[in-house]
Amino acid sequence: LKIFYFNKSNYEEVHRRFIREILPMIPLSSFSSEISPSLLNFGEDESEGCFYMETSYVEQVHLEQLQEIDFDLRLSIVLKVFLKLVNNLRIFHSYGFLHGDIKPANILIDSKLNPLLIDFGASINVNNRSAFDTGTFDYLPIETLDGGMYNHISEIYCVAVSLFEFLFCKLPFDKCSVAQAIRSKVLGEFDQIDTGDVERDQALNTFFRIALSPKPSGRFRDLYSFEMAIRSLLDGNFNYLLGISNISPIFTNISFKSRLVEGNIFGFNLKKPSWWSGIYIWVKDKIFIK
Repeated sequence: LKIFYFNKSNYEEVHRRFIREILPMIPLSSFSSEISPSLLNFGEDESEGCFYMETSYVEQVHLEQLQEIDFDLRLSIVLKVFLKLVNNLRIFHSYGFLHGDIKPANILIDSKLNPLLIDFGASINVNNRSAFDTGTFDYLPIETLDGGMYNHISEIYCVAVSLFEFLFCKLPFDKCSVAQAIRSKVLGEFDQIDTGDVERDQALNTFFRIALSPKPSGRFRDLYSFEMAIRSLLDGNFNYLLGISNISPIFTNISFKSRLVEGNIFGFNLKKPSWWSGIYIWVKDKIFIK
């Protein structure tokens, strides 16, 4: 049960957020909980001053439980789960929506190892988009941190970051400060994978080097190519990924449009969509990109 409380001053804002949350779930309810928990009931309770939504209960597998499994088995399980997730996203996108906040916390894995999407509060109607100002910093591609548009390629990036975290129980850009994390995102410098299997590690590093490219043009172009790359890892067909390594991103001559930032950056008193946009500009202009 999820409750959205409102008062007279914020009724319209909370109502918009509530509608944004439930609207994508309505068509998904016809898939018998294969893509997301079923939306059972929703409405407004004026006496309690809230909107509410009720979904089916899911007994889930937690990320911490995967950490206890041998890596070879974990790799196989996680890749199979993400193949299902890619298919679920393909169906979800077919209804004209982007999730907007893909991350492990919003991917429930049920007892049958089916991935279910939850929390559609950041969902985007592809036919009615503006500059992206939601999502979660750790999982977003660099172009959206600069107030850019969030699209299907951005969504695949978020899935790739989530896949990395499911596999290695840490973020690919796991740095001690936001500024350092943004620098790593801009340069595509993720933590290199070393599991002791040289060929597999090379394929995994190639996969994430492409999937986490700072340039959208350097990433997997659609869910199909992303799915094929995951299948090659699952099947041990590493030659597929190693064969396309020549399209991996080049981390030189990176250009980004300039933006003016108003207010105190570190006081977060910005008139721009999000506080991290301000830090991103500060890092870009002051630290390493000349």
